[in-house]
Amino acid sequence: MGRYDELSPPIGWAAHVPAVITLDKVAKLAMKWMNDCDASHPKCAAGPPKLPKRLVDVRDGVRVVDTFVDAGVFPDEPYMTLSHCWGRESAAMYLLKTTQDTLYSNRQGIPWEAFPPLFQDVIKLVRALGCRYVWIDSLCIIQDDQEDWMAESVKMSEVYNNAVLNIAATGMRNSSVGLFRRRIHGQGFRDLMPSGAGAVDHSLETIEIQEAGEESPIFSRVSHDRSHEVLYGDMEYFRTPMEPLLSRAWVFQERLLSRRTLHFGASEILWECRTDCFCECTRIGDAHALSARNLNSEGLNQNVEAPGPESGLLEENPKASDEFHRDNLKTVTRFIRPKKVLFFDVCSGRSSALDFWLRAVEEYSFLYLSHERDRPFALAGIAERIQRLTGHVYLAGLWLPDLPRALLWSPCRSKKVFRAANRGIPSWSWMARNCFPHVQSSMCAARYKHVTQYGFVPDLRLEVHAEGTFCRYEHDNSFGLPVAGQIHISAASCWGTVEMVTDNKPGVRWNGRKDLCIMLEAGDDESPIPIPFLADCQGEDPSTVRLSERVLCVLIGSREAKEGASTPQYLLVLFPVDGHDGLWERIGFSETQDTATLMDDAQVREVKVV
Repeated sequence: MGRYDELSPPIGWAAHVPAVITLDKVAKLAMKWMNDCDASHPKCAAGPPKLPKRLVDVRDGVRVVDTFVDAGVFPDEPYMTLSHCWGRESAAMYLLKTTQDTLYSNRQGIPWEAFPPLFQDVIKLVRALGCRYVWIDSLCIIQDDQEDWMAESVKMSEVYNNAVLNIAATGMRNSSVGLFRRRIHGQGFRDLMPSGAGAVDHSLETIEIQEAGEESPIFSRVSHDRSHEVLYGDMEYFRTPMEPLLSRAWVFQERLLSRRTLHFGASEILWECRTDCFCECTRIGDAHALSARNLNSEGLNQNVEAPGPESGLLEENPKASDEFHRDNLKTVTRFIRPKKVLFFDVCSGRSSALDFWLRAVEEYSFLYLSHERDRPFALAGIAERIQRLTGHVYLAGLWLPDLPRALLWSPCRSKKVFRAANRGIPSWSWMARNCFPHVQSSMCAARYKHVTQYGFVPDLRLEVHAEGTFCRYEHDNSFGLPVAGQIHISAASCWGTVEMVTDNKPGVRWNGRKDLCIMLEAGDDESPIPIPFLADCQGEDPSTVRLSERVLCVLIGSREAKEGASTPQYLLVLFPVDGHDGLWERIGFSETQDTATLMDDAQVREVKVV
């Protein structure tokens, strides 16, 4: 290579990524990754075979089969799954589905021309990989049968976990676009002749460098680091228009629950399993050095300390991941291990389930749902796996042993946030919010970083009364839609009044802005003390934030004390439920700016939050 070797450190070598990839090349690449995974990844080994209720049989023609009653379906048959975007309502309306009217005809056989381009390409790929069955949600669940939908939606954990491979249409907005399409700008190599000896045209995306007397060129192209980042780091920071699938809430658990996922990204194909990640360009192993977007300002490879077992809120972390070992077992390396690896470590007891759950909830809450009602169901598979592992009581997105820490979700600031349409969801659950409810997609946008990154110490006076803490669900589905719930605690508390902050001064005029404070009552002879206030549902009028009204501020705990750092306190802001003496609803969250003594002598009250 001669002088070309010197280019490697600043530029980096990578494999060719063509602008268009064919079925044969995809099948060859996917089969290699599958074989490597089977041969050397014990974490990715299949469990006992168990088929979903329905599958799409692609061997002779295409039809939907009932695995419980149809002849010729063997219980140990391998199958694949598909993760895809249904698209906006207009596109989803015409998506090929199984309904009560089409169930019989779909079981007899579906004409090839009825399948959208994405489904056609998926069927071709499944066949090329030597598999007979594929599970596609729109075809394997009866879409207009509520009973069937409820029964099958709670089985997502098994459906994706038992599949031999999950095919993810990561870069496709809906099923009108196939897998083998032309990929985004400049991601493949192009031949480029120099305009002079050694000249480089910087206006073009690829260049050729040629030595005297040699005919072997070097080509340069746009880096694929952006596509690599979607497999590492927080989804919130790496959702892009080029990877629309990763912005969907349902896909979050599909990705974590599956053993192996083949991503058809916007610019290349990527492999993600419980042990490793691969990509077409071959650079993902050493090119996932993190950008400044998902790092704090203190350094590139800084680890983030999580609350340790001594807090009484987390489980022991007996051992680190084999492939992603870190020396400090109390350190959570939040941005380096892929999500599938992290989740497997949780399910195998290697990592704290409760700490992982808070980080997962934060990411999930920023993902979009077409139907607000689906919010608990789209996370139910992960919750079910954690409960199976720990035996903990699940409370509408929170875990009983993690109270009170789990109560401290912080609302993301936005004016267009309202209470969820289902008023049965308890106010203390992060699911009780709905951002942008008047558009086709919604999220609930809750943060836990203040307690997962910096540590949490509960107030010594706080007590959770387990016997008075509960949640009830529709159809008695413990991971389904909540219809009622209560948290019973005793805690130090203080009264205050909600006011606007105008020019850094308290005020009472509503101007639709986000800056609110609570004037905390400090005593008979003392002036009120302002503390920041984040309203859970900052809607379009003052009543949504209880402006100028008296509220109860309940001290939950504080940031873990560290030398030279402030230790703010965390408070829930409650308002009495009209017509129900002794019951309160959460209306917001407060984080004091530094160490405060104003709650030292506060009265300890017993409150029931609904």
